[in-house]
Amino acid sequence: MRISKKQGTDAQNMEKKVIRFVREALLVEYNDEITTKSNLFEIGAIDSFSFVELITFLENECHVKITDRDVLSGDLSSVESIITFLKKKGS
Repeated sequence: MRISKKQGTDAQNMEKKVIRFVREALLVEYNDEITTKSNLFEIGAIDSFSFVELITFLENECHVKITDRDVLSGDLSSVESIITFLKKKGS
């Protein structure tokens, strides 16, 4: 499948939105130890309330429907896995 320039730009914008949300709403500071691959639950950045906020953000800002199966899948545990999840949902 060929990715158009617009799709590439949309993916980059989506990634920036997610990173900004995690940084601002969940107060995550990225450094040598905490990266976009870090599990947000394991580093204590996210709890059940902020997880609901994350899901709401993703549904509203990234225009995806998140199912119960998605919530339980583990696909929403790090910024990197969220981006991959959103790319799959968008295709």
